[in-house]
Amino acid sequence: MCNNMEWKLFCNSLCGGIRFYEPIKIGEIVKVEAQVIYTGSSSMHIAINVFSRNLKQPTFDKKTHCIIVFVAVDENGKKLPVPKWIPETEEENNRKNMQNV
Repeated sequence: MCNNMEWKLFCNSLCGGIRFYEPIKIGEIVKVEAQVIYTGSSSMHIAINVFSRNLKQPTFDKKTHCIIVFVAVDENGKKLPVPKWIPETEEENNRKNMQNV
């Protein structure tokens, strides 16, 4: 999505549905995954998942999840259109359908 998109200024308009599953301990390795799940006329909805693991652990555990909405704006703060995101895989369709629940 971002590779095909013109560079625009985005401002965060919402960070919602934050779920904290477990705390991240000092010294753990942290991994963040972000995926587009929906685009509106001037906004992008991004699902954020945060994972961590102890150095001795082979797998990451999910610690936090949230949805962040960004709005494209020009230098004067006026909303700009964003390209429509079209899911291409079954996994992307599932993510888009979760946005509509």
